[in-house]
Amino acid sequence: MLKNPTSFISKYFIGHRIGRFNHSGRAVERRGHSVSLVLGTFLIWFGWYGFNPGSFTKILSPCTNGNFYGQWRAMDRTAVTTTLGGCTATLTTLFGKRILSGHWNVTDVCKRLLGAFAAITARCSVVEPWAAVICGFVAALVLIGCNIVAANVKVDDVLQAAQLHGGCCAFWWFSRRCSPPRST
Repeated sequence: MLKNPTSFISKYFIGHRIGRFNHSGRAVERRGHSVSLVLGTFLIWFGWYGFNPGSFTKILSPCTNGNFYGQWRAMDRTAVTTTLGGCTATLTTLFGKRILSGHWNVTDVCKRLLGAFAAITARCSVVEPWAAVICGFVAALVLIGCNIVAANVKVDDVLQAAQLHGGCCAFWWFSRRCSPPRST
């Protein structure tokens, strides 16, 4: 969490690219090549399944009910919540940007997908699937808000890395702190 504010502040002091903001100070959308972005997003998406469910260390531990098949259900829940959070953010951004701007924007869809993955990763094995859907929806909105703030203060983050990791991870951290304790 420390690198995100540091990255954001350093990008503020470094300044923006030439042509990123017009003469009146408004952000100019720069079109990139979406094929490499989409391919990279799918590679990261595939790798995320190796990270979230694949790094679950209790797979071979016996369950408390005497069943020695391992705790595969927790790994299943992790994969399901990761998928639901990412897909909800993708659909929210896809249709939200279509309604707001009048055109489809693949670049924003890919970035919101990764933002939802960053938001759901911390608790993906313990949240309910319905909560993962809400997390993906809110993560997309948080990232849109963080990008608006970055454009208003004229911070040019090409990959939106500070907004993605800082905003979405902070959202999930604060939601954890504000949620009531679970009863056992």
